[in-house]
Amino acid sequence: MSIIANPARGFTLIELLVVMVIAAVMLSIAVANVAPDSRALLRAEAERLATGFRQAQDEALLTGVTLGWQGDPAGYRFVRRARGGRWHPLEEGVAEGGGRRLPAPVQILAVEVGGVNVEPGGLVVLPPTASQPPVRVVLEAQGVRAGVEIAGTAKVVFMNGW
Repeated sequence: MSIIANPARGFTLIELLVVMVIAAVMLSIAVANVAPDSRALLRAEAERLATGFRQAQDEALLTGVTLGWQGDPAGYRFVRRARGGRWHPLEEGVAEGGGRRLPAPVQILAVEVGGVNVEPGGLVVLPPTASQPPVRVVLEAQGVRAGVEIAGTAKVVFMNGW
């Protein structure tokens, strides 16, 4: 009986290195696609806020009811003036009436009405008329800023060489 030597089984060092490099490249691509892009997130939140202001302006004009907006660094909400002058969160109608918490790292940096700073949590009144002082809300995410300007219509302006 003859004995045949079995060749060594397993992978060579080169094969293992090639597999590790391929796995590392695939992992880096997956992480890049899954990690949130702060600029894209900032753009989406600025557009959402501008849309909310547009809807609030339209609703105030159509219903003849005074609406308001309150913001702090972490989020904002739209409110409606009830009889007796009290402000209540909107339950339906205007987008995010009950309140919107901004996703990290987006935050509200500043609010101005007619060039005057509004303190965090302060009320911005949206009257049921076509004329109102210009409102500017500045959002920031990791050093990049976007301004939502409301003067007639709401538009988004990107800053810092966007």
